[in-house]
Amino acid sequence: MKRRKFIRNVAGITAATVVLPSFQIPGNSDNSESLKKSKTICKALLKGDTIGITGPAGAIYEPETIDRITNRLTELGFKYKLGKTLYERFGYLAGTDQMRADELMEFYKDQSVKVS
Repeated sequence: MKRRKFIRNVAGITAATVVLPSFQIPGNSDNSESLKKSKTICKALLKGDTIGITGPAGAIYEPETIDRITNRLTELGFKYKLGKTLYERFGYLAGTDQMRADELMEFYKDQSVKVS
């Protein structure tokens, strides 16, 4: 496929994904109502809330990065919990798939953690 044709097709697909969902099917007013009901709005974080920090994808190679994040969260008045996967390496990932999934679920189930 030629480059111009490829770019034109990708641009068309991108525009369609933005524009088409805004159209409603005539006579189907339930469509917009069901979309509105499916939205989840999270509560705002407040000072003193706990944020879980985990490595759900790639490994962090510079520990200073974690220090900068935790220092900034402390300055903003938040508490934090560091996950084990932040310091793990499995190839280029932050631990095995199972480790990362388990840790993410632990943070999700932990009632003291407001966001991870």
